[in-house]
Amino acid sequence: NKRQDIEEKLRLIGLDPNMFAVIVGTQDLGIHKPSPGPFEFVLKQLGANPKGMVFIGDKDNTDVDGASNIGMWTIKLGEPSVVAGATFRNRYEVIDFLVRAKEVANEGTRRKIGVG
Repeated sequence: NKRQDIEEKLRLIGLDPNMFAVIVGTQDLGIHKPSPGPFEFVLKQLGANPKGMVFIGDKDNTDVDGASNIGMWTIKLGEPSVVAGATFRNRYEVIDFLVRAKEVANEGTRRKIGVG
């Protein structure tokens, strides 16, 4: 995919591409999944550690395997997966899960620093 194609797909499902710090099209990079290259490129752009990142994809052999191989936690959309950290049927389930995970993480942070 090219970046502009990804941005258009995001708009079609009601997401603003500006919500994302980095959007990468593997066609633009010339490196394709499951190679670690695209994942490492994004991590470098974000200055992030793979252990602290979640990758969401719909294919085991490229998305889930590629991200898992460099240490990212993975979520698969669609059919059940034995290799992904979690599987959800649709984007709404993923969004609900991520919102709840953020709330739990924020609550833990507040308790750790003594807020609330």
